[in-house]
Amino acid sequence: MSGCRRCPTRHCRSDRARETWQQHGRSDRWIQQRTTGQETRNKLTDYWSGHDVKKGEEFAILTNIIHQEWAGLSVKAHKEIKGLKSQNLRDHMSEAELIFTGAGRAFHPSTGRKAWRQPG
Repeated sequence: MSGCRRCPTRHCRSDRARETWQQHGRSDRWIQQRTTGQETRNKLTDYWSGHDVKKGEEFAILTNIIHQEWAGLSVKAHKEIKGLKSQNLRDHMSEAELIFTGAGRAFHPSTGRKAWRQPG
C-alpha cells in the first residue's frame, strides 16, 4: 500500500475515490461532476463551520433542506428509492443528479450564498 493510501488529506482521499469510481466503471465526466460536487461540499461545510453551524445533526438538517429543494424529496426518501441503506447517496447518483445537487448547494439561501461571491 502506498503512503498516499494512509494520508488523511482531502487530496489523497480524492485520488482514492477517483480510482474506486474508475474501477466501478464511472465515466470521466461523471467522476469530474462528483469531484466538483465534493469540492463544493467542502467549501460549504467549511463555511458552515466558520459560522458556528455544528457538524453532525445541523449539517444534516441543512443538507436535507437543500436536497429537498432541488429533488422534491428528502435525502432519506431518495436513498429509499435507490434501495440504499448506509451507502453514500451521491456515489449512486446520475450525472444530472450530481449537477443539480451542486447547483442546489451553490444557490440555496441557507448555504450563505454571499460566501460564493467573496474572493477566496
